[in-house]
Amino acid sequence: MSGREIRHRQSPLNRKKNWQTGLLGEDTLEQLFNTILYLIGLHFTLHAYDKHKNLCTGAYSQFKIKVDDKGWKYLEYTEAQSKNFQGGLKNLHQKPKVVQAYENVDDPSHCIVHLF
Repeated sequence: MSGREIRHRQSPLNRKKNWQTGLLGEDTLEQLFNTILYLIGLHFTLHAYDKHKNLCTGAYSQFKIKVDDKGWKYLEYTEAQSKNFQGGLKNLHQKPKVVQAYENVDDPSHCIVHLF
């Protein structure tokens, strides 16, 4: 890791402080919005504004809540496009990136599956 990556990463103490100060949470619409935005970036590495802006919702949503064969709920994200996967004829045989974030049963208030 470069020093630049380390400088921008939040320590667990700062993450905890964001919940304690009320920046993140689920009590108000603004808190919920900030929390979902933060957790999506954390779990699915969507950090740039355009990545969040281009997310599909509704019938064509890139997020689905699923249950695995052991009964654990998880949120699944399927990438629509990226610099390595454009989705055209050239990428016909490539599969899009699919990432799962499992529920946090120990602390549902910090759980992307619960909040989604």
